[in-house]
Amino acid sequence: MANGSPTQVLTEDSHEAFLTRNRLSKELWDRSGCIWAELRDIAHDHENNLDALATSAEFFAKTIQRFERVHSVRWRVKDTEHLLEKIVRKRADEKSAEKYAEVGVNNYFELVTDLVGIRALHLFKDDCLTIHESLMKTWTPIEEPIAYTREGDHEAFKERLATVGLLSKDHPAGYRSLHYVVESRPTQRIIRAEIQVRTLFEEGWSEIDHTVRYPNFSNDELIGYLLKIFNRMAGSADEMGGFVRDLNLVLQERERELVEAMTAKENALARVEGTLVELEKLKDTNAESASLIKKLRAEVRKLEGTTATTALSSWQVAGSTRSLSELVRGHSDSMLQETLERIGKVSETYERTRAALNERNNRTIEAAMAISRDTNKNKK
Repeated sequence: MANGSPTQVLTEDSHEAFLTRNRLSKELWDRSGCIWAELRDIAHDHENNLDALATSAEFFAKTIQRFERVHSVRWRVKDTEHLLEKIVRKRADEKSAEKYAEVGVNNYFELVTDLVGIRALHLFKDDCLTIHESLMKTWTPIEEPIAYTREGDHEAFKERLATVGLLSKDHPAGYRSLHYVVESRPTQRIIRAEIQVRTLFEEGWSEIDHTVRYPNFSNDELIGYLLKIFNRMAGSADEMGGFVRDLNLVLQERERELVEAMTAKENALARVEGTLVELEKLKDTNAESASLIKKLRAEVRKLEGTTATTALSSWQVAGSTRSLSELVRGHSDSMLQETLERIGKVSETYERTRAALNERNNRTIEAAMAISRDTNKNKK
């Protein structure tokens, strides 16, 4: 949300206190070439436009919240002090110095594209593709959308991003998110917003990373190392979320196939039973045929009892789901592979069971048809 309270910079005649609060060195200030009076003019103008920016942010957020696959939306309006700090750093950085060389009260709101910041959060990693489609149908980005990835991320996913027109770039800090810059003009002034699309796990990691690093621009090696580990854990959690979802779909499909197999078995048994009843009604059934009919009926009873075997296969599938809860706590690739192998074995068990049922059904039906043919011959 926007912070409408007056900021210290509005009443300060000198930049020294501002530099101290924001850990900006005198050397960096001198390199930026900024003039304090001009920065104060920007600060006053930004403060006067906070309400308009907040209204625009709410519009963006409410629109995005209705998009398919969006879990939740967060928004903020850039704090005045952070705005001035960003301008100083951008002018001091040789990579962005040219762009910000002429920044002033009349154009800062066009150069600084994240005065309004929107974050669209989603559950599963590939949900971003659906959200991307909705964003592109709703707005025309004024800059090329970028998909920030981490070094070592799967190339297959980067290729999927490329197919929808997203340029992948490895972020030096390991951030993963899609970035868009869009604009609206509710009044005479253009309002630009930066939209970030990321998973809930990525949002959690980035918030902690931002809280630890940003206030002090910490370069501590140990903190950086631990945050990298945290980053990999967030990535593994995203992968695990997609895996669990896909596994659930596979298990549902297996269950559907089991139900279909049981239904097919019951229908086959009903047909065999009907054939046996018809054979028993024949008056000239000989003793040998009667004996064979009796054996076939016993075989049908056995087939009817194989429901327990089918249920066992279903129980084994459910067992793999229970074991998955332990897998989720592990977050390791080796455990993921082990679970995949276990699922494969369950699938093989199911296939063997279904094949055995089909074979027995076929034998019984063939035997019943053979009796029918022999009986018809005897009648002739």
